[in-house]
Amino acid sequence: MSSSFVGRAAKSAANVRHLLASMLGAGGALIFAKFVLPPGEAEAAGDFQQPAGEEHQQGGSPTSSSSSSKDELQLVQVVFRHGARTPLGKRYWPELGPKWDVCGKAFDAVPVEVLSLDGRPRPTNPDDERQVNQRYPGGCSKGELTLVGQEQAREFGRWLRWRYHLVHGLLPERHEPGVVNARTTNYSRTVATLQGVLSGLFPGTKEPIVVHTTEEIDEILYHNVTSCGKLYSLMKGLKQQLKEEMQKEQPPHTEELQQRVQAALGLPPEHKIHWVDLHDAMTTMLTHGKDIPAALREQAVLRGINQHATERFMHLIAPHPDTGKHQEVLRLGMGVLMEMMVRRMESHVAEQTAAAGGSSTGPGMYLYSGHDSSLMPLLAALGKPVTDWPPYLSNLTLELWRQPQGQQYVKVLYNQKELPLTELCGGPTCELQQFRERVLGPYLLTKDEHEKECLLHFLHDQPAGEHTETEAVQPGSAFPDDEAEASSAAGGAGSAAEAGTPAKRE
Repeated sequence: MSSSFVGRAAKSAANVRHLLASMLGAGGALIFAKFVLPPGEAEAAGDFQQPAGEEHQQGGSPTSSSSSSKDELQLVQVVFRHGARTPLGKRYWPELGPKWDVCGKAFDAVPVEVLSLDGRPRPTNPDDERQVNQRYPGGCSKGELTLVGQEQAREFGRWLRWRYHLVHGLLPERHEPGVVNARTTNYSRTVATLQGVLSGLFPGTKEPIVVHTTEEIDEILYHNVTSCGKLYSLMKGLKQQLKEEMQKEQPPHTEELQQRVQAALGLPPEHKIHWVDLHDAMTTMLTHGKDIPAALREQAVLRGINQHATERFMHLIAPHPDTGKHQEVLRLGMGVLMEMMVRRMESHVAEQTAAAGGSSTGPGMYLYSGHDSSLMPLLAALGKPVTDWPPYLSNLTLELWRQPQGQQYVKVLYNQKELPLTELCGGPTCELQQFRERVLGPYLLTKDEHEKECLLHFLHDQPAGEHTETEAVQPGSAFPDDEAEASSAAGGAGSAAEAGTPAKRE
C-alpha cells in the first residue's frame, strides 16, 4: 500500500472524526465512538471525562467558529501548571492541624525516562530534594503532587487525546517516538504531572516515553534569576517596592479583609497578612477537603485573598506597564521560551514549504510542564489581564492552523476555551507573522541574546535591547537568607521566598 494512500486515508479519517464532533458535540461523538471506532480508540474515548472549559463549545465545531472546517491543524504547543499539591509555604495551615495523607499512587502511569536536554541522565535539583525530604504530618512531602493532582493530570491528558487524536487526527492512536516533544521543569511534581498527562494522552504505553528537563541555570519555564543578573536586580527592586507599599496605610477594603482573616485565624492585630502564603494554604486545604475556619470559606473572603495574592505576585513577574519595568521583566524572564515557541511554529511552516505542501517531519505536539509562574507572565504577554490565580492544571495552548490557500494563523486556548486575540490582532485568531510582530515581538529573545543582556547592568530607564553598560553583574540563584522574609512579606511566595528566588512560585 502506498504511503500517499495511507496519508489520504488518515486525513479522511480525521475529517470524519472532526465532522462527528462538530455535529454531535463531544458527548455524542464519544458515544458514537463506542460502536464504530477501532477498539483501542473507542476505549480511550470511553475513558474520557469532559473537563471544565469545553461546555461552551459543544453546540458547534470544537475548533470554534473562527476556524473553518477546511482549515487544517498543523502544530500544538501546550504549557500547563502541575496538578494539586501539598503546601509550599510555612504559614497559616500548620496551626489548623491538617493531616497530609493525600499522596500515593492514584493509578499505573505510563513509564517515562527523564533526561537532560543533551541526553544525559536527569540532573539533580537540590531544592526539589529538600522538598521531597521534608515530610508533613500524614506522610506527604512538601509540594508533593497528590492523588487529586495525579487524576487532574490524567484527565487533562484525556482531553488532549480527544481533541488532537479523536477530533483532529493530529496525533496517532498510540505513542510513537518523535510525535510528541515533552519538557518539564526539574521538580518531582512537574515530572509526575507530565507523566499523568502522557498517561491520559497515550494510555497503555509500555515502553518508556522520553521527556526532557534541565539544570536550574538553563531553565526557561519560569523567571530564572539563576542565569540572569539583570532580572535579579529588576525583581529585587520590585520586591522592595512591594515591601514599602505594605508599610503604608492600606485601602479600607484591604484593611477589612485583613481584620476578618486575623479574627478567623486568631492572629494579633499587628500581624500583616502574607497574601500569597495565605492563598497557597487555603487553596491546598480546600482542594483536599481539609477543614478551614468557616469565616474563610465565604466566597467574598476567598475572592479577596485570591485577588490580593495575584496582584502581589504579578507585580514581581509581570509588573504593570506604569512601573516602566513590564516589557523588560517579561522579556528577560520568559523571552527565551516565547522565542522558542514562535520559532517552532515558523520551522514547521518552513518544513512544509520545503516539502511542497507536504507534512512536517517534526513533532505534532510540544508539551511544557511547569508552574503558575510559567502561565501568568505568558498571559500578560498576550495582553490579558491576570486578576485570578491560575488553578491547578491550568493550561495555555498555541495552535497553528493552515487555511486552504496556505495562510498560517495562531489560535490560543486558555483552560480549553478559546482566548481571543482581538485587542492585538483585530480578531479571535492571529496570522502567524502578526503573532510574532504584534503579540510576542516585544518580548522575544534568543538564548544568545538573553545571555548577553543578562550579564550586563543596564540603566533602569531603558528597556532591554537599548542598554547602556554600567557594571558587570554576576548572576545569582538566590537572594540572601535575610531577605527571604522580606520577599514573602512583599508578595513573593512559599518556597520561593524561602529559597530566595522571587519568581519561582513552585
